[in-house]
Amino acid sequence: MGRIDRFLLVAVSFTCRIVSERFEVLAKVLLVNYHQNRGLNPYHPESVSKVTGAFPPLGLLYLAAVLRQKGLADVEIYDANVKQDDDETFKNRIAASGADILGFTSSTFEWLTTVHAIKMAREALPEALIAVGGPAVGAYPKECLSFEEIDVGVIGEGEETLAEIVSRWDKGAPLDGIRGTVVHRDGHGVVAPPRPFIQNLDAIPFPARDLVDRKAYNAIFIRKPFATLITSRGCPFQCSFCSRFYFGTKVRTRSAENILAEFEECVERYGVREFMIYDDTFGVRKDIALELCDLIIERGHKFRWSARTRVDCVDAAALEKLRRAGCYKLHMGVESGSEEMLKRMKKGITLDQIRRTFRLAREAGIETVGYFMFGYPGDTLASMEKTKNLSLELRLSWADFSITTPAPRTELNDEFERSGYIDGDFWRRYTLGEPIDRLPYFTTPEFDEAALESILNEAFTKFYLRPSVILRKALSLQFWFEAKKSIDGALALLRMWRK
Repeated sequence: MGRIDRFLLVAVSFTCRIVSERFEVLAKVLLVNYHQNRGLNPYHPESVSKVTGAFPPLGLLYLAAVLRQKGLADVEIYDANVKQDDDETFKNRIAASGADILGFTSSTFEWLTTVHAIKMAREALPEALIAVGGPAVGAYPKECLSFEEIDVGVIGEGEETLAEIVSRWDKGAPLDGIRGTVVHRDGHGVVAPPRPFIQNLDAIPFPARDLVDRKAYNAIFIRKPFATLITSRGCPFQCSFCSRFYFGTKVRTRSAENILAEFEECVERYGVREFMIYDDTFGVRKDIALELCDLIIERGHKFRWSARTRVDCVDAAALEKLRRAGCYKLHMGVESGSEEMLKRMKKGITLDQIRRTFRLAREAGIETVGYFMFGYPGDTLASMEKTKNLSLELRLSWADFSITTPAPRTELNDEFERSGYIDGDFWRRYTLGEPIDRLPYFTTPEFDEAALESILNEAFTKFYLRPSVILRKALSLQFWFEAKKSIDGALALLRMWRK
């Protein structure tokens, strides 16, 4: 073979390889968000849930962004929660995707609802690889894999783990041993070693918001289109009703520059008009929070945003700077109007702190949302009355009430088990598929479950049907921008009041 012939052969071979690589078929991945607030003990009464709105599936948007950044998959997101798609619509959408890999996420309370969706997905795409993650899998990984329709469970943060799953699937490699997973082996769920938490959150790409219809999401009194985002992961506080295993107890924080860049992208690329910071607790790293505020102010941005924090994470100076940087609303957990109950909950705050911080926020011109719960072990009719009274005293912009429900892997759940309100390991039996309508409430000879529900309804209606509140909301421009939701919300409260 002559030199020219060899040259041509090499050139053709090289060209074929480039063409092959250029047109390499990526895995088709469909990430699925199924119905929310349809599991055990819905957080709100149904009449209230209908008007609270639907939020973008932030966790799935992060997963999609990582898969695309690594060039591993052609990714789509299907959010069945937005329109509460029925079973036929759901199965048709899954089948039409032709996905190679289906990824689901589930909270513990929605686990069996998610299993129902996974079973429908398996019928629609029998050959697809089905992965599921979220707190439910982290709490009971082996039990979650008892359902044969699920191929692999993701434990903890999913970005790096799902990327490795997709990479191995693409190579035809087995999925055994991937850190942070549970898989089937010999009829049992086998848990791999844990995957360390991601330490450099700046390295994670911004959520793939282009994969969802931003205008489809709404929440009462929030300007559309809006975006949710997180600035940190992990929570160092010890509230006995809260699970901390998913993101850990050590706070990992994004840099202020990185956070600001996401704000700017959302405005410039997606036309976002309002932001909701969804950290477990914004401001634990006060230096980062204040640096973010300084950057926003220095660059002349007029962002409108809200955040979830604690009364002991902000002071007068911080509140003033937050307001100047566009933070117009803070969500803070109060939980109880009883000092004794706050100690039982291990909240680490006092009534004096609560009163002072809400007053300072109001003086700074920041709206406030307070969260309260009834029926915590040790609660009495007297202590719950104190809670209702405190919600009225604090002059909140908004209040949210719930009946105490124990999540798995919490001190509260352990207390419910010890006291006999939960028979044995309730959450394990539930995860395995035992048909249970809901968790029991904490009751005493002084009050039963019906009384608790009556207290909850009374708290909502007593707070929102006050003339001063009605007038303030009616005078708000946002009330009229969201007139239908505002009216629906008022009607929901009236229905509760009439019960």
